[in-house]
Amino acid sequence: MKTYKTSIIKDTLNRTSISLRLLLRDKGTVIVFLLSVISFFFVCNSLNQAATEQSKIPVGLVNLDVKAEAGVEVATESSLSLIESLQTVEAFTILEEDMDTLERMLSNREIYCFYIINKGYEEKIKSGDLTHLITVYQVKGDQSVPILSDIFAGEMMYQICLERTASRFGAILKDKSQTVKESFYQYAKELRENDEFEFQFDITLADTTNGQEMFQNLDTSLLYRQVIAGLFAILLSFVIMFSYTYVCMEREQGIEKRVKLTMVARGTKELGTMLSVLILSLILSVVFVFCVCYYVNLPQAFGKLLLLSITFSFVISLLFLLITKVVRSFIAYQLLGAIMVLVLGASGFLSFIGMVLKADFLNVLKFTPNGWFIEKFVDIIINI
Repeated sequence: MKTYKTSIIKDTLNRTSISLRLLLRDKGTVIVFLLSVISFFFVCNSLNQAATEQSKIPVGLVNLDVKAEAGVEVATESSLSLIESLQTVEAFTILEEDMDTLERMLSNREIYCFYIINKGYEEKIKSGDLTHLITVYQVKGDQSVPILSDIFAGEMMYQICLERTASRFGAILKDKSQTVKESFYQYAKELRENDEFEFQFDITLADTTNGQEMFQNLDTSLLYRQVIAGLFAILLSFVIMFSYTYVCMEREQGIEKRVKLTMVARGTKELGTMLSVLILSLILSVVFVFCVCYYVNLPQAFGKLLLLSITFSFVISLLFLLITKVVRSFIAYQLLGAIMVLVLGASGFLSFIGMVLKADFLNVLKFTPNGWFIEKFVDIIINI
């Protein structure tokens, strides 16, 4: 019995080695593999740039609060501080242009709206006058602008509260000189930079249908990450499909019958073939996971994403291994395999479209290999 087990292991390793050499000698498989790696690099880079840039809301900005210094008009400190704060808002892409340019962009719907920091913004903030600080231009009937304006106003709150508190501080000390205000500004700055006083809001997402709470990080670029996961699943499926091509060729050329005459342990041929395909898939998976972790800045997700990719590769490999058992013709295998990859790829994309559009009838697609892969991919990214 011990000898038989050793024979199974030896036969499996031999078949794996032979299959890997056959795969690397097959020009079609090598070309598909290399094209998949190169294509994924370009697609991943493009989509990740879109995830960080195009997923943001384009908003225009005009700063009219300027003052003359040495005969040159420069922006006031308060207006510059507001602009710097707005540029750190992850949901916004701030476009600073002149009025005519922004009006044209708004009419062409290139931006959602644009804001004007009115003349005298700094002076009014310091005097406590909070009227006519900002003017907003929007397309009539756009319901999203009030929400954007709330975000915009939120970036003004620190300046407003700081000036109000500084004025109150001076009133308590009965000293409204600029020196007192400057000392308060310095004190407030030290408090703001002190980690002891740092706070943030905890956001809890609740599913009202079943009352369960879901703790997740909101990310406006998540849709692009799902597209990347879906494209990778398709590329990996094509690589696996081509990797099994030589199995059909062996059957057509009669090599399979000759292999049976060698008295190899039963099942080692299929196991060795699958292992060789998984080794090839592992290389592509490492590239995929490395790119994702690099762009998302989540190195701690590497292990979980790699395990997910290997599991997906195993499922797809098993699927195509079964197809080689059913289909005898090389041409029929390639035709059926290509259709299978496209169907599974479409099911994956439709599954996350169903999640975005809340289309319940598409929920069944999340049980397909690609749909399951995208769903678990998202779970790892947002819950790591």
